[in-house]
Amino acid sequence: MGGGAQAAAKEVDDLKKKVADAEAARDAAVKGAEALKKQAEGLSTEYTRLQKEKESLQNKLDDFEIMIMDDQVKKAK
Repeated sequence: MGGGAQAAAKEVDDLKKKVADAEAARDAAVKGAEALKKQAEGLSTEYTRLQKEKESLQNKLDDFEIMIMDDQVKKAK
């Protein structure tokens, strides 16, 4: 009977190790997901900033083009 108890104890130890490994993998996955979420938030913020900067530059370009057109009309007269 001693052999059966040893086998059961070994199985329990093996299962405990598997549980610990699974918990470690879960924790790593959660940390990875959190890091990806933060990265996505940062990218979204940067994308919004770049959109605003592009709009501002486009407005300046449009204003510049209007000034050039006005100058060309005045010169043509």
